[in-house]
Amino acid sequence: MMNFTSSADMYQHCLSNNLCGTASRNTAIKNFELALESLDRDEQITGIFVALYGFKSALSHLGEYAFVITNRRILMTQKQLMQKKVKSLSLENINNISLWKSGLWGTITIDTIKEKLVIGCGSQHVQAVHDEIQNALNSSKSVSSINPSSNDNPIEKVKQLKELLDMGILTPDEFDKKKRELLGL
Repeated sequence: MMNFTSSADMYQHCLSNNLCGTASRNTAIKNFELALESLDRDEQITGIFVALYGFKSALSHLGEYAFVITNRRILMTQKQLMQKKVKSLSLENINNISLWKSGLWGTITIDTIKEKLVIGCGSQHVQAVHDEIQNALNSSKSVSSINPSSNDNPIEKVKQLKELLDMGILTPDEFDKKKRELLGL
């Protein structure tokens, strides 16, 4: 999980990890401020980046947005002078994520139950952004699978944990620790 104390910290993380594209500092910070305001108390951030939303071409898109991936959803936020735009996509609705790179630009397409979201960024950033999304989604899946609710069957939870171990999301030590906890050993 990622813990950020401010939108400036979020921007710095993006800058340090090649997740910003052409975002200006002030624009990215304003957009991340709106994202932080929009989070529910129980949401945990698993990934962040800045990119062009609704990308068709370098000159045709809906603008630069902050993207915050949590254990439940992807938040897309843009704060303008007189307007705040907050869009949300439930992780459960994601069918597929694809990457395309060519020349100066790259796109990431998130195929959902209802629509296709196209995110654009420079070709030098698109792979890092794609990896951030994949890692965040894997992390979100492991968070929801590892946190058992009181009426879940512990044997079923251990089976789910084993799947996460087999996928490489959990380490053997993490698996063993959680298995002992679930089985009361």
